[in-house]
Amino acid sequence: MPEEFPKNSPEKIENIELKIIELKILETHDDGSKTERRTMCNGSRHTRYTDKIFYGENGEVTACDQLSQEELGPCDCKHS
Repeated sequence: MPEEFPKNSPEKIENIELKIIELKILETHDDGSKTERRTMCNGSRHTRYTDKIFYGENGEVTACDQLSQEELGPCDCKHS
């Protein structure tokens, strides 16, 4: 019998390299956070994310709230 893992279990997640192929800052907020839209490629599919990114005093990312995710379709390999 195959071993079953709960949904989103770390044991089930594959090591996938994501590449940012487009990044746009939509808004900078008074608290220093930014709303960003990025298009990502995993080598086979493109996905567009809109996130609110929170930064620490040294510019490091301290938190991220995903606002939306949109599947764009298969990779056309037209980006480097």
